[in-house]
Amino acid sequence: MKRSGHAMAFSLWVNFVLGILCLFPCVVMYVWGDLSGISARGWLLVFIESVFMTLYIITLALAYEAGDLSVVYPLSRGSAPLFLTIMAVSPWVNEKISLAGGLGIASLAAGVYFVNSTSIRLNDLLKPLRAIRSRASVLSLITGVNIAFYHIFGKLGTEEFSKGKGGILGAFEFITVTSVIVFLLLLVICGAWSALRSSLVNDKVAFSDIIISAVLIGLAYFIVLYTLTLGNVSYIAPLRNFSVVISVILGITVLKEPQGSPKLFASILIFIGILFIAFA
Repeated sequence: MKRSGHAMAFSLWVNFVLGILCLFPCVVMYVWGDLSGISARGWLLVFIESVFMTLYIITLALAYEAGDLSVVYPLSRGSAPLFLTIMAVSPWVNEKISLAGGLGIASLAAGVYFVNSTSIRLNDLLKPLRAIRSRASVLSLITGVNIAFYHIFGKLGTEEFSKGKGGILGAFEFITVTSVIVFLLLLVICGAWSALRSSLVNDKVAFSDIIISAVLIGLAYFIVLYTLTLGNVSYIAPLRNFSVVISVILGITVLKEPQGSPKLFASILIFIGILFIAFA
């Protein structure tokens, strides 16, 4: 997204492709009757989750256009587990978090926050916090809130969709409906057609990258939705940041990239957080 030079257009294209890929199975499932049996509560939950997913896409793209990756990524992804924990322990979701789980969530959040620091000096580590009043920082924190909300409603909605049919089918149905709704919302909110046409002028945006991103994003979120039906959202959602550890390992072993101390330190914190959550 950041590399494309036009974060909003890239996000629109990815979700356009994902929406089209999900449109056909969505229509088929409705005709077969799988979706027609969904309760009113299920439809309400999937719509609310789609709204927060749409807001997440928009605020993240705007944040990347307004600020540096080193500020946007740690604030948005690092703050999300904290917001999510607060929501998860509320009477609304009523999850119980053990001491080990809480320490794991805190370690994960710290690791994500530190991952794009330029050094382990205090001055550099505090850069995102010092810029907290900037437009990019505010958008990043709003993105973190949106991430927390769409995970909460994603869990509740997938559980509703899965009643009487199992978590895998429920998660598949939920993500197909979500993808179509998100695309339609983006069309209305962003006037997407003009943005989609103009974005192809930018030769930095390869259509193959868009297709690959759409497939990977859809597959990743499907796995997350299914997993959310099996355990606490406050534990599962932060575990998505294990991708940071994998990227560091691949960078060292495959790409032979030099990995700075902050990234290695962040990876260790994330790994420790995962261990704490595993034994929670």
